[in-house]
Amino acid sequence: MKHALILCAFGVGFVSFAHAAIVESGDVITNGTTTIYGTSGVGSLLVDDGSDLVTPGLVRFGESPLGNGTGLVTGVGSSIVVNGNINLGNGGTGLFTIADGASGIANEFYIGQVAGSVGELVVTGDGSMLTGTGLNTGLGANGKGTITVEDNASFVMFDQVGNNPFLRTAQNAGGEATINVRTGGLLDITGTGNDVIHLGERGKATLNIESGGQMLAGRMRVAQLDGSTADINISGAGSTLDASFLFAAQRANTTATIDIENGGRLNVSDWLYVGQAGTGTMNISGNTSVVDVDIDFFVGGEVGGTSGNGSLLATDGATIIVGDDMYIGTDISTGVATLSDSGTTLSVNDRLYVGWGFDGFPATGTLDVGRGAIVNIAESGTGLGLAIAGEDTATAIFTIGDDGTGNIASGLIETGAFFFGNGSATLDLVVDSGITLNLGDMFTLIDYATWDGDLFANVADDAILIAGQYSFLIDYNDDLGSSDFALTATVIPAPTTAALLAFGGVIASRRRR
Repeated sequence: MKHALILCAFGVGFVSFAHAAIVESGDVITNGTTTIYGTSGVGSLLVDDGSDLVTPGLVRFGESPLGNGTGLVTGVGSSIVVNGNINLGNGGTGLFTIADGASGIANEFYIGQVAGSVGELVVTGDGSMLTGTGLNTGLGANGKGTITVEDNASFVMFDQVGNNPFLRTAQNAGGEATINVRTGGLLDITGTGNDVIHLGERGKATLNIESGGQMLAGRMRVAQLDGSTADINISGAGSTLDASFLFAAQRANTTATIDIENGGRLNVSDWLYVGQAGTGTMNISGNTSVVDVDIDFFVGGEVGGTSGNGSLLATDGATIIVGDDMYIGTDISTGVATLSDSGTTLSVNDRLYVGWGFDGFPATGTLDVGRGAIVNIAESGTGLGLAIAGEDTATAIFTIGDDGTGNIASGLIETGAFFFGNGSATLDLVVDSGITLNLGDMFTLIDYATWDGDLFANVADDAILIAGQYSFLIDYNDDLGSSDFALTATVIPAPTTAALLAFGGVIASRRRR
């Protein structure tokens, strides 16, 4: 068995251990119940060979600009219990690692909190586990802070007996925070109360969930206060973020971007806002990538009279599921949603509002459905369906092009009820360059059972709409049979009376989506 080796520049740390493979070396200071590794030089802690270390209080790594402190707990059976907080980069550079099946317990974690400091916490290796028993974790308040959970390790940030756990990242303008959850790692930030995560308060924060990583979260505020920026990247099969609420870009002058690709998944059990009062962007791509919102999904929102700007782009077979209502531009906000390519699907269980402000708020919404994408809105029930332009501005765009499988298609909206409000609604058709259409090609744009209200302001029933080099006849009540009607667009000759009469026998022969 190894013997204990403790080399301290200024004193011996008050620690107890059951085995001998615990080594302190270099610049180590003990002050009461506090142990500091790296105050003016390099200090380190090693716990391995199945050893158990218990500390009486606070442990700090990298205490000053000249300090560099490292801690490593490694190997199956090795453990550390910190009866206090762990500070990493409290002015200097601090690194603490739980690896290769080891375990650790501490109260709270403060990582890269001081300006100029760099702090990093790593939990890595199959079976490795770190648990926090306190209520608060700070990451990159003024310096640079990083948390990495990888290779089937887990970090339960708040013990389940805790109430209202709180993770704050990039609290000030100069702060930078990064969270990496990858290769089967699990980061659990849930507790028994109203869990709150501030992913970027006033600084810059990034969350990367990759290669089967999983994060369990409560209420998330992403790019929370003026000047903050935040990025969420979810990529790879099995990579998942589960949150109760997610509010992205919460104040003026905030920017939040959420990218989901290659089988990544975002699950939100309540409300999802993209661009609540700042600028929010969500991009989702890939035929196994999913966004699943149990209640309402807002693209663009409003807080305290400040309008948000939200955009959503779904491509390459991505799936979006909304359990209740979806809003694209509401409450003085601007919202744009674009869906494209075969297999790309948006399913809304209740009503989809486009450019529909409430309580007199003016809103602007744009829905672009193209190249084989499908929007499914509840097709039965009272008050369900597609609602466009309350007293506001709405645009519906249908893009015709290659759907990714070699077929030429527009987008399609399927709904039980189709409502026009008292605002201004515009219908646009876009034909991709290089696409060849034939006379009589018919595209079903909106398939509905009932229709209420006005028409698109720019196109009357049986009127002509020009898109590029093509002319389309727009029919609001084309009978599809089985009590279904549709808004359709049919390629016609140049709009002269003689040409339209000659076209009469061709119009029913071709129908495309």
